[in-house]
Amino acid sequence: MMYGDATVQILLDTSVLVAAMVELHPAHDRALLWLQRVHAGGAVGIVAAHTLAELLAWYPRLWYGNPDERMNFEIIGDGEYIHWPDLEEDLSVSGILSGRKPKESPESLKKWLAAREGKRSPAQSTE
Repeated sequence: MMYGDATVQILLDTSVLVAAMVELHPAHDRALLWLQRVHAGGAVGIVAAHTLAELLAWYPRLWYGNPDERMNFEIIGDGEYIHWPDLEEDLSVSGILSGRKPKESPESLKKWLAAREGKRSPAQSTE
């Protein structure tokens, strides 16, 4: 969308992306409209790399997951939680929005990583 010579740019930070995905979020309708506008080409969406890095840095299982695993998620509990079955991760939307760290211990994460490594085929391990 152009206003004179200016293109409308919309910053899609974590708060917009989460709100657009979760129907029960108070800002869902507004955030979804912004995302749909970008998707339709009516505006330019800007996602800063730090927005994605912030989310991944706080949640190690998402960090270690590949893009396909991260994209395979379900909204559960009437929109209160996001579940990643491939990563065995469940996060509350309120926790994500408030920046709460997960309560998983370093020992638990190590066990999960070791089990993940054990599930990979020899060909995957050498890549």
